[in-house]
Amino acid sequence: MKKVLSLFLILMISFVSLGQADMVSAASDTLPIVIAGMDVDTSTEIVPIYKDGRNYVPFKAVFSALYLDVKYNGTTKEVSGERDGFSIKFIVGEKAATINGVKQSVDASAFIQNGVTYIPINYISQKGTGLTLKKSYDGLYVEGKVFGKKNLYENGNYYLGEGIIKGRIFNQDGTGKNYNKNGQVYYEPITKDGITGIFVNGKGHGWFKYTYPENFNGYENYRISYYENGKVSGIEEFYDDTNDLWYIKDWNKDGDITTVKKQNFDN
Repeated sequence: MKKVLSLFLILMISFVSLGQADMVSAASDTLPIVIAGMDVDTSTEIVPIYKDGRNYVPFKAVFSALYLDVKYNGTTKEVSGERDGFSIKFIVGEKAATINGVKQSVDASAFIQNGVTYIPINYISQKGTGLTLKKSYDGLYVEGKVFGKKNLYENGNYYLGEGIIKGRIFNQDGTGKNYNKNGQVYYEPITKDGITGIFVNGKGHGWFKYTYPENFNGYENYRISYYENGKVSGIEEFYDDTNDLWYIKDWNKDGDITTVKKQNFDN
């Protein structure tokens, strides 16, 4: 069974030691790892391993939740997790990890138990991942720049793309797109007049295209808008399903429409 967690994924671990001075905890502590805004297949129980004074977590469970394509080479024992612009690779049993092509030493190696590859928990915040582990009273939070998914509304719409996670919050931060529950793109950054739209900390900047639901009102099929700090500013163009310009709105910086120029309106 696949469960979609709209705000956060919690992988429970028995938290004993993280190998970082500011994250030392008593052996009786139990804290969750929290990865905000993600999806994960939770059909397999996540069981932490405590070994040689440190905690290990399943590599595939954690990095799949961060939307990496996880692979294992049984011949070379190389484990890898990759997505556009990021990669982490290591060989089981070796005290080394290669992150974005840069090989670096680590203080403990991964191992395989019952067919599952376990990594020291501090692999998550290794130099080059762009991630940190922040301890709070109710969990251990993975924070930083990621590729992920954020459920937007109860109707099933979601954002998929780059983002920043902080605490239990995942904000769009990049050129990802919004999808409806059927997996169709309805809101996306575009390039116009030499400017490409982008999300910055959850707010749109630059040009975006919004596609209306089918049979929305019989006129507009999509609109192209310019955003400043998440608000429409300046010209907003509306098109029909034949890509003919239907009408134009002109917004001022206070969010008010100053003019509407009708192009093909018959009334």
